[in-house]
Amino acid sequence: MAKTSVGYQNYGLKTNGKTMAKKVYISLPIAHYDLEERRAYAQKVEDMLKCFYDEVVNPLKNGIDAEAHWSIHMRKDIQDLLQCDAIYMCQDWQWSHGCKLEHDVATSCGIEVKYEKDSWKPNNLG
Repeated sequence: MAKTSVGYQNYGLKTNGKTMAKKVYISLPIAHYDLEERRAYAQKVEDMLKCFYDEVVNPLKNGIDAEAHWSIHMRKDIQDLLQCDAIYMCQDWQWSHGCKLEHDVATSCGIEVKYEKDSWKPNNLG
């Protein structure tokens, strides 16, 4: 899929004429949510980010059984995050222990951080 600068600002992805990072990690609250709703939301975010990045890492597709302990998921997610050029923080990330941990790792390791704007939600996509 061809990348274009049109519409980046609508998704909080300002390029300022620069090339976007190649690989992005999606950080979204999962615990205490309906898992199927989170999967659907993450898929919509993934589909949108594929327009701007070469590769998108969706933590709900990390290969770990959904019933595995949170710490097992976080170990894999942090491992995956460290292989990325950027992280995309979905709305309400600041209320999630896992998202805050991912944010801390990203900022500590120099990984570019992008934030989903409150005015845009992937479920508004057709």
